[in-house]
Formats: sequence, structure tokens, C-alpha cells
Amino acid sequence: MIGVWRKSRLLNQSQGHDVTDPNRLLTTDEVTALTGLSRSKLYTMRLAGEFPQLATTGTKAGFYWAVQVEAWLTERRLAGGAAQ
Repeated sequence: MIGVWRKSRLLNQSQGHDVTDPNRLLTTDEVTALTGLSRSKLYTMRLAGEFPQLATTGTKAGFYWAVQVEAWLTERRLAGGAAQ
């Protein structure tokens, strides 16, 4: 899972987030930076069941579980496909 953690550390090192926590929630902005996908592409892929669903936190903001995003990225790498 080094990919997400390494990039997350760069994104959040000054914000005091514990980026080594596997239960960490990622913002949509963090996920777009990690995957290279736009917000609209994430939405389309979520609806089609091709990307992890948002975690429910009781707020309007949407978050993703870092471990699920990393698993998706690893699956894409193993399949030989890049984020589209």
C-alpha cells in the first residue's frame, strides 16, 4: 500500500494527518490526485460499480477509505491498466 501512503504523505504532511493509518479517510480531492481521475469520472465509475463507494460519515462531505482506493489501484496495476 505504499503508493497511497507516499502520495498522501505529500498531500497532507503539513496538515497533521496520520497518513500511515490504514483506516484513514481520503477526501475526493486526495483521490483525484492519487488516481488522476476527475470528480465526474469518479462519480460515473462509482455508479457503475467500478470504483469504491463513498464512506458514510454522517456529513454531506464524501470520503473514501484509503485501503479501498489502494486496493483498486493495485488491481488496476495488476491488470495492466492505467487509470482512465
